[in-house]
Amino acid sequence: MKQALEEHNVSYGTFISGGGELKSFDLISDNYDKPVFSGPFLLDRVSGNVKLQKQGHTINLHVTLLKKGAKAYPMTGQLRKAVVNGNLQLTIQLSDLGKIIQ
Repeated sequence: MKQALEEHNVSYGTFISGGGELKSFDLISDNYDKPVFSGPFLLDRVSGNVKLQKQGHTINLHVTLLKKGAKAYPMTGQLRKAVVNGNLQLTIQLSDLGKIIQ
């Protein structure tokens, strides 16, 4: 993801949608004892942002995941790492911070 952000010269953006499936992932949340899970899990909702800072891009991605084929409660938290099963689509609305601040 960081490579794509650099290639497209993204300075700031907001996650507005996403879709796909994760094989395994590292999720930060107060609701779960273990941070690493194995799936498959479907990506249901996303929120957060990306910012270009002096040390590079910072990605703050919060997700809601659904266990594929299970009738369980959704899992939510900050996604730190993930292994994708197939394709993962994330839509980012880009913003020009210079224009916003003016």
